[in-house]
Amino acid sequence: MEKLKAGVLELDRLILGAGRLGEEEKKDACFAILDRYLELGFCTLDVARSYCNGKCEEFLGEYLKKRDRNKVTIISKGGFPLSRKEMYKTRLSEKELRKDLEASLKALGTEYIDLYFLHRDRPDVPPEEMLYPLNQFILEGKVREIGASNWSCGRIDAANRFAEKNGLRPFAVSQINYSYALTTPPLTGDITMNNIEYHWYRENAFPLIAYSVQAKGFFTKYFSGDELKESGKLSYLPLKENFRRAERIRELSLQKSVPIPALLISYVLSKEIPAAAIGGFSNTKQLEESLPGVQLRLTKQEIQFLEGEYLA
Repeated sequence: MEKLKAGVLELDRLILGAGRLGEEEKKDACFAILDRYLELGFCTLDVARSYCNGKCEEFLGEYLKKRDRNKVTIISKGGFPLSRKEMYKTRLSEKELRKDLEASLKALGTEYIDLYFLHRDRPDVPPEEMLYPLNQFILEGKVREIGASNWSCGRIDAANRFAEKNGLRPFAVSQINYSYALTTPPLTGDITMNNIEYHWYRENAFPLIAYSVQAKGFFTKYFSGDELKESGKLSYLPLKENFRRAERIRELSLQKSVPIPALLISYVLSKEIPAAAIGGFSNTKQLEESLPGVQLRLTKQEIQFLEGEYLA
């Protein structure tokens, strides 16, 4: 199965976003999704210290007690603000990062995390202030590789140039909001893919883990008539181009007999940058409906059609 190389790690092209873990009444359903994902031969799980106030990692730790730790790749993140209302107050001091890391290790019941992300950037902080503690975590054997979540390409580039000059381990991979559906930082509060970001990732062949790949259900709910959750409404509804994109992806879905959720994954994996897609699922049916997108690669003409740049 094709992998995404990130430093010493090889990550699945479809990463299971386990952020739904954390609610007791949904635990059995989430465990069933984890079971099926691993049965299918995947092994990369994405969580964070901030998800469900730490319960997400605790539930995953409970699940992994019955699994071989060495056969699972764990991604987690630290340094997230204490509340979404204070996103500018990222917690990126060495003391705060270590507190988050130690809490994650305890909750997950593991001695190390394979890939550890800074969950948010603070652009007014020099990157070396964060690279030194992250490198110390690697030296202690508590982290294998480090990544930048919601960092601009310019900040990642500056950090990795500093790392190269000073004998430090650089960021091995990035994680940003990237989907066939269009959105912007003001709509999401996240770093989102745009032409500048895309050009940098492509030119540097820098590994990317894309989240919100299925646009929080925007396309499937649009066609089914179901109502989007508030975050999806704010992120995608204001841009009229998304409704035109919806019609084009439905047309391609019918032509290829491939479900739209699978096409959304394929779209990201078919582009000119090395990428993996995070999938978040409410049940095993949604997971399996998305699976064809992992192997399917769209042609240049199909991508141009989806993006509205190609007329047959």
